[in-house]
Amino acid sequence: MTGKRVAAEEEKKRIGDLLLEAGVVTQEQLDEALEEKNVRGGRLCFNLIRTGALKADDLLTFLSEQFGVAAVNLDHFQVPREVLERVPEEYARSEKVIPLHLLDNTLTVAMVDPGRGEVIEELERVTGLGIDPLIAPEASLVSALGKYYPAPGGADPAAGEGVLVLGEEKEEKHIYLATPPSEGYSSEDWLKRFFLQSIRRRSREIHLEPSELGLCARFRSGGKMVKGETVPGEVRKGLVNLALTLARIDGRSSAVSPMEGRMKVVVRKRGLPVTLSSFPTIHGERLVFKIMDEGLVGRGFQELGMSKAVADETRRILGMTSGVFLMNSPPGHGKRTTFYSILDQLRSEASRNIMTLEHPVQYPVPGISQTQVSFGQGVDFYHGLKSLMRQSPDVVGLSDISDCRTLELVFTAARECLVIGLCGFRDSREALEWLGSCRVNPKTQSDLLRGILVQRVVPRICSRCREKQDTPADLVEGIRDKNPEDLTFYTGVGCKACGQTGRAGWLGLYELLPMNFAVRDLIGRKTETQIVYDEALRQGMWSLQEDGIMKATQGLVDVRDVLESTRERGLDD
Repeated sequence: MTGKRVAAEEEKKRIGDLLLEAGVVTQEQLDEALEEKNVRGGRLCFNLIRTGALKADDLLTFLSEQFGVAAVNLDHFQVPREVLERVPEEYARSEKVIPLHLLDNTLTVAMVDPGRGEVIEELERVTGLGIDPLIAPEASLVSALGKYYPAPGGADPAAGEGVLVLGEEKEEKHIYLATPPSEGYSSEDWLKRFFLQSIRRRSREIHLEPSELGLCARFRSGGKMVKGETVPGEVRKGLVNLALTLARIDGRSSAVSPMEGRMKVVVRKRGLPVTLSSFPTIHGERLVFKIMDEGLVGRGFQELGMSKAVADETRRILGMTSGVFLMNSPPGHGKRTTFYSILDQLRSEASRNIMTLEHPVQYPVPGISQTQVSFGQGVDFYHGLKSLMRQSPDVVGLSDISDCRTLELVFTAARECLVIGLCGFRDSREALEWLGSCRVNPKTQSDLLRGILVQRVVPRICSRCREKQDTPADLVEGIRDKNPEDLTFYTGVGCKACGQTGRAGWLGLYELLPMNFAVRDLIGRKTETQIVYDEALRQGMWSLQEDGIMKATQGLVDVRDVLESTRERGLDD
């Protein structure tokens, strides 16, 4: 038994008494934390932080001095597998301990509270070794647990991604969703709460915006931002540090420049990849989490919402050896999901060299060379594409084309390979106008443009509570060759299965401007974009709104959601 272990054994007082005696907390604060512990469980130390009686850094310093135990930065450790195997994973998770190294029959372990003699005794019994405890911040230890003991579906430790385990739905629903947040919520509590709220809302983006009041949460759902709760100022720093640690972002760099990282959240034993973007503001780092559902990536085009005609034309374009295929939607409307579904389909073609430039890489696709651009190191899409073309690609994917210089290079590269590029335009007319405003020759556009895909996502009606609804005929323009009065529409009235929302999941609406002879001819002659668009409609293209209305008549979506999504900013002009 080590000297540190003896010192811990000789100290018979409980941690609460020690804190009280040292004047670190008051009796009232201690009683409040004990009451919280009885209600919600967990260790007293954790509940003292949760109730706001202590800050995590102050507790760490106190425990380190009290027990003569050194504090440790877990980011500096790379623990060998044979050392990790000394402590059963289940026990390491439940007691929040991590073995670090083994020397002369003594196992050094990191733990949150080195005063817990019963844990040290159990570790000695299980391992048959002497235990030398070190103290680590809880956020850092939780991150390390996710790294070294990934949950099912979690990240590979070699990938360097942190894992946030949300637990089983029933338990977490009771703790984080069924009750309002208490004043003593820890940074980990808040982060878990926001992810669970996002999943419940079927939102794929969480925005945490710093202000003088704290950290304000907003969720992007169906392209709209919805206001959430505000993290109090005293917890904000801990939450930001926890998020940056999980995403493997250097907190010192994120305070002065934009940074990106990746992590995973695990809910109901299912891992969801998450990208984190950090952006410095006058009030601190602004964080944006983007959640990628891996289940969507492998879906076929028609499962995403494409009609058979659009899906077939998309496949035809993807089979071409050169040209430009532009994919468009406003933020939050699923173009990255469609992009990854395209990559997933292309990866089966071993005869083609497929490469991407992304910002950031949201989902690794096996068999495809994916590169994340780094603006901080001077690698943007323009310079990245210039270098990438020396790799002789057959297909290039760009997650963002937002300036004319990059667009010009895209059309140059498109003479040698097929370039799939994502843009943020609301409809194909906007995309055509932008092409005209850039210095890309109209004849070049006509020769190399293969198609312009536009999309939206709208809530899917819950199939368990779907009912017919009366919609005024003058509310919809209808579908060509059909009388609006003859169309039947549906809505979801709400039930237990959908949480009384009437909605369950999302469905894509798609519009594909094909480059047939008539359309190419008009573009080559620099014809007004509205005339080009009208000609495409005359040639058989279905508009975004028509696609949505047809899906509404099939009972898949609510026509009101379709109209709200497609009429914004002039889509019904």
